[in-house]
Amino acid sequence: MNGEASPPVHDSPPDTRRHVRRQTNWVVWVFLALLIGSAFVNLVLLAALLFGLSAAPPHREALVDGSPSAREKILLIPVHGLLIQEAPGLWGEADAVSSTLRALDLAEGDAAVKAVLLSIDSPGGGISDCDRIHHRIAAFRKARPGVPILAAMGDMATSGGYYIAAPTDWIVAQRSTVTGSIGVIMQLANVERLAEMLGVRMETVKSAEHKDAGSPFRSLTAEERKRFQEMIDGMYEQFLQVVLDGRKAAGLTREELLPLADGGVMTADKALKAKLVDAVGFLDDAWAEARKRAKAPDAKVVRYERPAGLLDLLRVQAQPPEPGVAALGRLLHRLADGSARMMYLWAPGF
Repeated sequence: MNGEASPPVHDSPPDTRRHVRRQTNWVVWVFLALLIGSAFVNLVLLAALLFGLSAAPPHREALVDGSPSAREKILLIPVHGLLIQEAPGLWGEADAVSSTLRALDLAEGDAAVKAVLLSIDSPGGGISDCDRIHHRIAAFRKARPGVPILAAMGDMATSGGYYIAAPTDWIVAQRSTVTGSIGVIMQLANVERLAEMLGVRMETVKSAEHKDAGSPFRSLTAEERKRFQEMIDGMYEQFLQVVLDGRKAAGLTREELLPLADGGVMTADKALKAKLVDAVGFLDDAWAEARKRAKAPDAKVVRYERPAGLLDLLRVQAQPPEPGVAALGRLLHRLADGSARMMYLWAPGF
């Protein structure tokens, strides 16, 4: 009215708080959903571990060779890696000893199994572990007389690997196979000097003089070394007898075996000349021999496998160690834990 212009009218700024609240709510809901989903997965896995929901059927058959429709079977049992029996790991994997014993148990109750073939690729292992397989082979033979058991050697079948091959009816080695190493070894860690350098001293209270024999914190006495050597010699004689009994049909004598049983290894051609194996060939030669001895020319070759369970889904995110790496870890642990362990093992090969 006084001639002055009215001030311009501006639109009020948009209210962004509502938009921020909506965005914040969306993030919160996503976070809650992820949290609930993670909790659900953890509960399922916990239930699988506690109540066995992850358990799959004990085994399934995988076809290796031949016709799937064949009724008669030759069971192929892989015996690979270090022969030391352990408790099952998180992933349910079985060591070579446990899986071999389990396969022989299953084969014993399967009338369709007409022959068993051990595929051995092992440097050996613990004396008791190897002897456990040897004993199970003998028990299988008594339960299933007339069912041949054969052995096919891979890269190596040394020491305990040969120990479990010896009682079989027929042994074939590849021309590149390393075998032999007939003997016993016991390795004790001695960290006495290292402990002195670090200022560490082990105080031992014992009930008798030799209670701590083999301790890594002191050297063996002459008497302790003699006692351990006597034990080693006894286990060595056991090894020799297993080989002589197993290779009786090949005509192997003690006089012929002793020069070979010096702990050293040999190639397949020398093992053949020494009567330690029956042929030099490959796995398919073993299949043919198994069919021939079983009088089942059309038999299929199968192996048992553990079906995947719920926990195996996690292998995509977290793979367990390779079998060789895991076995090496077990061996190093046993050598370093201060325990005295006699072994049928070719340690350099492993």
